[in-house]
Amino acid sequence: MRRRGQAAVETAIVMPLFVFIFLGMLQLGLMHQARLLTRYAAYKSTRAGAITRAKKDVMTQAALAVLVPITAGMDGLTRKAGSAGDYLTSYAFAKANIQDGIPIVETTICNPVSGQLGVNSDFDDPRVASTKAGDWTGFKRTRLHAQTTFYYRMIIPFANGILFWATAGVEPEHQETFSTLRLRSENADSNKDAWRNKKSRGYIPLILGLARGGKYYLPIRANYAMRLMSNVAQGELPAQNKCFVNFKKASNNDTDVREISSHSKSGNSQ
Repeated sequence: MRRRGQAAVETAIVMPLFVFIFLGMLQLGLMHQARLLTRYAAYKSTRAGAITRAKKDVMTQAALAVLVPITAGMDGLTRKAGSAGDYLTSYAFAKANIQDGIPIVETTICNPVSGQLGVNSDFDDPRVASTKAGDWTGFKRTRLHAQTTFYYRMIIPFANGILFWATAGVEPEHQETFSTLRLRSENADSNKDAWRNKKSRGYIPLILGLARGGKYYLPIRANYAMRLMSNVAQGELPAQNKCFVNFKKASNNDTDVREISSHSKSGNSQ
């Protein structure tokens, strides 16, 4: 009886940790898949913008077409895309680009911004506005930099909440659990809490509200740069660079080459 009781106690102690490790590995694998697809979606989105004068609707739909197989429906399960018919059905539901009040995909144009190119300027000439040797300003204006944000729904029970709050920072009701797991951040200025405080613009407050209700969305970002193939000055350029980066931009109206290349020279997810 003692051995049976000991086995039951040991199982009760070990089983939750074992389940978390197993489900956590599964969730992390799905997140890695989402990260890779977001990088490809950023490429497709930027390419669509480069040839269509940076029309954001076209860019967003191009990214969404890539991410349909891993978007989650209202039931929390991923869409079916095993055949052409399943894919078209899933895309018909996803093309509205909305889930629980937040978009599935968000497209942001980093560079160029309005005013950098004249309406009739030679948009594919790297010498435009370069006044001295070694000046890369003109070259930068011939490339479209875009950022794709995929709001990924975490669908694995138990592990999703722990991984989400470990990333986003700990709410008061979760402090006891995270202290036990040694994942709680004691410093209010730490990276975990900075996810909440410094990114508290856009959809982040809504994402945190959904997480408190048991629905977990994690923003996955990817950048891509491509040479222009249409005059984006006649399109929908933003007034300033509003792409999210983890460090200070070179200026309010320009994206320094180092910002994108430090993530990846061709494209990268954050």
